Amino acid sequence: MTGPASNGLRVSDQGTQLSFFFPDLLRYAGPGSPASLAMAYRAMRLSFPLLEGGKSLVRRDIGIETAYRGPGARDGFELVTRAVTEGRYLVAPALQRPERGVTLQKFVFRVAYHDQACILLVRPGMVDDEFMAMARTAERSEEDQRRFTKMKAQHMSRLLPPSPTKCLRSRGRKPLQEHRRPAGQMRSRKIRLPQSPGTRRTALARISRISRGGLGDHPAGPSRAPSGKPPKHL
Repeated sequence: MTGPASNGLRVSDQGTQLSFFFPDLLRYAGPGSPASLAMAYRAMRLSFPLLEGGKSLVRRDIGIETAYRGPGARDGFELVTRAVTEGRYLVAPALQRPERGVTLQKFVFRVAYHDQACILLVRPGMVDDEFMAMARTAERSEEDQRRFTKMKAQHMSRLLPPSPTKCLRSRGRKPLQEHRRPAGQMRSRKIRLPQSPGTRRTALARISRISRGGLGDHPAGPSRAPSGKPPKHL
């Protein structure tokens, strides 16, 4: 494989080395949210070397926290780290950066490994205001839908440059205690699955509902866009 996605993600699981490339994530998640899937891929490509000095991370020791609820990013992190299934994936409204504007305020990812963590921010210009406005449109005409599908593919390509630093910037590795949430901020929503198979299915369905809202075509999630209309996925 050649091109921007040729440098894959490498993690270990019970001593076995595993490699993931962007097409693997796309096959797992499906075509609905390619832009946010590319964000997750680039977030992992940038953060993993920072957290373990270029060595393979133990996939089940990785934690993800983000203000972004989109299914593409969620599915990308899940495939590589199993963080959603094992309760290490958190939707954290407190991570939002309102000073970055409506378009970018939720695109914040905190990747933790053992006692270290780094925060990643999507760079300005990577996501267009028009794209986000169309994503928040409750009803789209057939022509708008075709245009939106084209825009999703364009944003995916934009987010997959040879270097992940072109689309994200990192605040660098810091001890976890330096990333603690200030008092009074909203608590993260931690996803934990029960052990019973029946209740696990119910919990997985709930995860699907609460994680929707972002870069794709899935039904809108519970939160509302500033316009009062539910955001659709990119």
